[in-house]
Amino acid sequence: IVMGLLFNAHGDALTIRQIEQLRAKEGPAIDKLAGVTPQTTTQNAAPIPATKTTTPAKPSSAKSEQFFNDISSSNWVAIGDANAPAFYAFIDPQCPHCKDMIKAFGNAGAINKKQIQLRLIPVGLMSEDSLYQAAYLIGAPDAAASLLKLAYGDAKAVPVDKNQSTLGVQKNLTLMQKYKIDVTPFAVYRDKAGQVKILRGVPKNIAALIADLK
Repeated sequence: IVMGLLFNAHGDALTIRQIEQLRAKEGPAIDKLAGVTPQTTTQNAAPIPATKTTTPAKPSSAKSEQFFNDISSSNWVAIGDANAPAFYAFIDPQCPHCKDMIKAFGNAGAINKKQIQLRLIPVGLMSEDSLYQAAYLIGAPDAAASLLKLAYGDAKAVPVDKNQSTLGVQKNLTLMQKYKIDVTPFAVYRDKAGQVKILRGVPKNIAALIADLK
């Protein structure tokens, strides 16, 4: 048995399309056969749809550097000053909590004041459309501006182009599977002491987070 997503020669994620087609035809029966129970969305994070809840792998001190290096080498979109402390976060373009997180940093002035650089890692697992939106963001020269517009309510800021290759998203999806990350947003950053920290969902206190960043 090989577990994972199936891609075609053009980089399109066939698995997501197949699941959507089965659900449209069979409805809830598909989830019951898979042993999946309905999940409720928490206030600050969106679970990956149609997957069993798992506990994200928390890196030990011995593995934290490898974990951080893997995350930092993903395909991310930067918002903010390149010299500001980095804050990595897996996001789905259609995840409302991901949009809330971006707005929280923007409304707090952390981006304009060069206190943080958001390095957002698009994954696109909430639907087939969000997969292609994630692919667009990875390749778009104006991805940062598009993401900000999307977060603040412009639904057309990130288009759904089904001719867009999704190969760039595959690396990000693989990282989520490797570390059993099951929610978006899911953030990783290094604090002032040099320790790698993880954060599930929208930060509750932006000022405290900024103070904790290295």
